[in-house]
Amino acid sequence: MNGKRGYKTALQHPGQGPAFGYVDVSQASRLLPTTPGLFAVPRDCNKSRVMQRLSTYIAAIHNQASQPTISHSTVEKSTWDDQGFVVTKEVTDYHFSNSVVIRRTVEKDNFPDEMACAECWITYEVISTGLAGSDITPARKVFENACRESFWLAYHTN
Repeated sequence: MNGKRGYKTALQHPGQGPAFGYVDVSQASRLLPTTPGLFAVPRDCNKSRVMQRLSTYIAAIHNQASQPTISHSTVEKSTWDDQGFVVTKEVTDYHFSNSVVIRRTVEKDNFPDEMACAECWITYEVISTGLAGSDITPARKVFENACRESFWLAYHTN
């Protein structure tokens, strides 16, 4: 902003959320009296952060979105016996191009299940919000089976 004091603006569009941006002092004084729905807050006073949706990252993990892109991932697998059944746990850390890190943990057993969607435990956790520093919500999401995960993802990405 070339050393000028900046103001964060928000303009509410009908049917959409607010659009945020920065303007310098001279633009703010010109826009505020004439633009309905526009307000300004001094940049140095506003500590709010942009929110991102966890569903965006889960969609990328499932190859349903082109952005953000996964730069690399690491996988750890473990198995153990629990009351005669084999339990498998897979922990994958997805590192995205914007430095966000999301951990996906899947735990399932070999218990015979007649249901179309066998019980398993799928957890997503935000490990790092990356360079942008924006909040990702929810920070943690748990599913009891893959069908619930698919339904939630379809609902939150459309």
